[in-house]
Amino acid sequence: MSDLGDAAAPADARPAVDASSYLTLDTLGEDLILLSPRHRRGWIQTPLKIKYGLLGSELIRLVASGHVSIVAAVNIIHGAKMVPRLDVPRPKDQNLAAAFRTIATNQSPKSWIKKTDGADREQTYLRQLEAKGVLRSEVRRSLLFFRLREWYVVDEARAAAVKRRLDEIVDGERAIGIEEKSLAGLAYAVNYGNLLYSDKSNKERRKRLQGIARPPKRRRQGMKAAGIDTAVQTSAEAASATAAKAASAAAMDAAIDAAVDQAVSAAVNSAIDAAVAAVDGGGGHDGGGGGGGHHG
Repeated sequence: MSDLGDAAAPADARPAVDASSYLTLDTLGEDLILLSPRHRRGWIQTPLKIKYGLLGSELIRLVASGHVSIVAAVNIIHGAKMVPRLDVPRPKDQNLAAAFRTIATNQSPKSWIKKTDGADREQTYLRQLEAKGVLRSEVRRSLLFFRLREWYVVDEARAAAVKRRLDEIVDGERAIGIEEKSLAGLAYAVNYGNLLYSDKSNKERRKRLQGIARPPKRRRQGMKAAGIDTAVQTSAEAASATAAKAASAAAMDAAIDAAVDQAVSAAVNSAIDAAVAAVDGGGGHDGGGGGGGHHG
């Protein structure tokens, strides 16, 4: 749990921004749920790694709305650190408010995503989507007399729109901005590359999705040589420094975009690392689909 009483907002942190600046980030977590492949009987099979994507989506949204800053550690080996902002109103969104309460000052994004219990996140998003009429649930008894809750898509148009947006991103039909990188990067982190584009004809799509989530190292070597990595660049400081030199709103917008873009990279990389660590540690692979039925 974060000790918010001892946390202090960085003096040069950027101001909070209107969350509507990034429209599709508002539904980022829900979109990840709706991308889940379907069981042959129709219910969705959420990936085993979905919790890492949901946590990553919340971190991105917290930075985009100005509630958390991501800054570089003094020793670059230790990576990026998070600083909860206390000089802005607390998040109104209940998912972001819950995430905000668990972020400790100077905790790394990777540590937070890896150690935070994400099981309740998945259930929360599923039930919220049901309350909105996007999903519906049915409870059945398994052979072992467990009660399993299965989730079915009601709003097929919305689910199809999310899948179409991801297809357009990996097919190069959309410019890769903050919102596109967020969706594609977290989709890769939860293994949608293999789950949604599994056959041989989709090999190039899988490669492009991976390339968006983790650009080739040769594109980052120049930054690393200078002691700066995409995932650990001082986003808040860079944004405020740029804004301080510019009098125009356009320059401020560009600085904010740069800060959020760095946060997206940090969140995506952290979600991928946590998912890989879970598999290496015996967390299991997403073979042909994930969680599917849920106890409840």
